[in-house]
Amino acid sequence: MKIPLFRSLSKGCLAALFLAVCVPVVNAEEVKVEGVHLCCGSCVKAATKALTGVNGVSDATVSQDDETVTFQAQDSDAAKAGLKALSAAGFYGSTSTAGPDLSIDATKKQDKVELSHMHLCCPGCTKTASAALKEVHGVKGVSAAAKQGKMTVTGESISLADILKALHSSGFHATVN
Repeated sequence: MKIPLFRSLSKGCLAALFLAVCVPVVNAEEVKVEGVHLCCGSCVKAATKALTGVNGVSDATVSQDDETVTFQAQDSDAAKAGLKALSAAGFYGSTSTAGPDLSIDATKKQDKVELSHMHLCCPGCTKTASAALKEVHGVKGVSAAAKQGKMTVTGESISLADILKALHSSGFHATVN
């Protein structure tokens, strides 16, 4: 006598089978970040290091030639954690993946802006970040303490949001103090 498979399973086994077959599995997603400032081998190493050990992030690939950082994220939380780790290391780029909120009060202006947590490993990084900051309305001067990952921007009524936007457009991120 043949018994259909589903009749021979207990209710618990049937429920587990239903979940395994019918509930979508959260697949790893590829996160690609483009336009990241990667001017030298030290930039590549730092971006790779930023993603090392981030829970749920694997297979990080950093391409200096393409200015991209790509990684696998086991879910959206891991994708956000990976993007947050990159920004904490001073890197920024465009991606279609939802990341952490890096916005800043668009109305806030200062005559002196202190930036920290920047990736300034070489003269190329410092020169590129400085040039981007000097384009911001009201900026009169930019000084860098590259080894400390800090820059100071001086001028008149400098928009903090514009400072961050200028850095982002050149592939950098910083903490605006």
